[in-house]
Amino acid sequence: MRELRAASKEFEESGAGAQDFDPFEKAAVTRRASFTTTLAYWQAQKVDDAVSSTQQALTHVDALSRLRPRSVTIAWCSRRPRR
Repeated sequence: MRELRAASKEFEESGAGAQDFDPFEKAAVTRRASFTTTLAYWQAQKVDDAVSSTQQALTHVDALSRLRPRSVTIAWCSRRPRR
């Protein structure tokens, strides 16, 4: 949880905008590691609600990770000179 809080704070303080994806990417990596550890813990404790919530969190982190290729493609297409 400490790593997750630190990643959230770093992300908030970065002032990242839509054009700067690096803080999002770093946050997604940190969150994935934290939630993976959390998932293993709750699975070992056999707490189904917590397992389900953590799996949902991982799904959202994966969705965040998949945003970059599309945004880079859109940015590249918007800068192409017209012929």
